[in-house]
Amino acid sequence: MIKLLVHGVRRRSRAARTRFGHWSDRASSRPSDAETAAPGRVHTTQGVASKPDSVPNEVPIVTGASAPAAKDGPVSVETPGVPKEPDVAFSAFTFLTTLFSSADVRAGDLMLDVGAQRGQFSRAFAALGFEVFAFEASPPNYEELVKIVEPFTSITTVNRAVMDVDTDEVPFYFSSEFIGINSLKLNSSHLNEDEFALVEGVRLASFLGERASAVRVIKTDIEGADLLALKGFDLAEHQPELILSEYGGRSAAFGYSAVDLVEYVSSFGYEAWCSNYESGTGLPYSAATGVQASVQLKFFGRFAECESPNWGDVLFFKPHWRRRLQAHTQRFSFGDAQTALR
Repeated sequence: MIKLLVHGVRRRSRAARTRFGHWSDRASSRPSDAETAAPGRVHTTQGVASKPDSVPNEVPIVTGASAPAAKDGPVSVETPGVPKEPDVAFSAFTFLTTLFSSADVRAGDLMLDVGAQRGQFSRAFAALGFEVFAFEASPPNYEELVKIVEPFTSITTVNRAVMDVDTDEVPFYFSSEFIGINSLKLNSSHLNEDEFALVEGVRLASFLGERASAVRVIKTDIEGADLLALKGFDLAEHQPELILSEYGGRSAAFGYSAVDLVEYVSSFGYEAWCSNYESGTGLPYSAATGVQASVQLKFFGRFAECESPNWGDVLFFKPHWRRRLQAHTQRFSFGDAQTALR
């Protein structure tokens, strides 16, 4: 059984029990919107943020099919729109975070990083000028996340599991060694029923309240629960410009497939591109050893033309974004992968 000790890195909280260990920071009440979300497991980082050049050096982080971003290193967010290099190796992280320049961002624009892990996406978007809500349910990941994003005043970290319902308490399974596999379900051989924390579950719609209308970008990477998170946002009422969501076999534990995910979001007027990878070889990323599974990109482009969606990320966008995205892809190298970008 796991015994987890968490030190006082979060303020305005009170201790709460957990099934195994001493995980603290139980919310005293659920906020009605993001601006009143300070009580409980919500922590706004303090410090001086955040000119675009203030992104710290990237640490090795696996974010679903975005794993290649770890070896790509930091991306210059000073470059308007796209990287300067004509042959930047594709990764979902690099592709998404170079779509914007600081000039594109208005005061109050929001980015939601659902499954933030160590804050790679959060830091890149904060450096561009976005306000960021970084959701991370895993206790060990959250503790590290708070430390890593400390220089950014525009990042608010939230220790809750994003779902399609609000609930006071739900088991969240995590691995002390493999940081990128934690889930609401036992859908990995590296998770076990004795290593979990009881965390609060939250719908994005109820957490954000009226601020949902300011959301421009959503990224989800929550090991199979991505469709649940998007169902909890209310896409019928508020429609972000871009949504990046992981898909893969682990969603079967939640009762849906990649096709179900795409059909749901597309029903709100979005188009879908995807990256599709072969399954990684070796173990998941280990924070202890710094070793991660190898992955190979097989396809990037229109989801409808991906013959066998296996594992990757889906990029949802409104039709008026298509031409900009097509131009953006010209700056990337896709290796031997098939592309379908029309």
